[in-house]
Amino acid sequence: MKPAAKLPPVRNTAWQHLFGLATTKEQMGEVVELFPRWRDSKRQFDATNVEAFIRRCEELHCPDLALKVFSDHPKYGIDLCSLPAARRLLHSLHVEHPLQEAILLAALFSVYNLPPISSDLVSCAMLTSACFKHGSPQSLTIAREMVPHLKDMLQKVKPQKMTLATEPVERAKDSAKEKAWLAWTLNKIEKALKKDGADYAWLHQWRMDSGHIQLAP
Repeated sequence: MKPAAKLPPVRNTAWQHLFGLATTKEQMGEVVELFPRWRDSKRQFDATNVEAFIRRCEELHCPDLALKVFSDHPKYGIDLCSLPAARRLLHSLHVEHPLQEAILLAALFSVYNLPPISSDLVSCAMLTSACFKHGSPQSLTIAREMVPHLKDMLQKVKPQKMTLATEPVERAKDSAKEKAWLAWTLNKIEKALKKDGADYAWLHQWRMDSGHIQLAP
């Protein structure tokens, strides 16, 4: 039996190059299979590489692959190390993928010592919107439990600070994208609350004050 090949010396920055070379989910899967060998060499991925990995999975329409990696830390050894990274992954999952994947990601927040999803405005809004959209008794229960947290956080955020950027350069920034995700999901949540027969005046007013409502489709 041949001895296992050792992973050649790889600089941390080389991973971003490998991510960029992958043009399909299958190719990204091949890159992912190198992760355990990197872990075994006692190396760690920095936050920049983690966010680059998630971004590339999003671009290749395979956020479920990223979720698989973060769901099996003993095998892959990569930490979901920041809220921006977690938000981006949740954004990729919450619309076009099964709800259970978004819920699994929400559970991973505590595993990676991130704030609870119910205390992060953008993440809370995305998960609440996904649960309302799913429409099952169980998902509606989760959505209704999240709404008070959402309301409390909105009351603490000045609407003017969440105004959407209009200049292309500003809109390209991650912080501006997160505001756009929030605006889009709050629009969906307001419609869901109205359909559910629940009070939505507080949300409508906040969206008016932030300028989101004027830009909603």
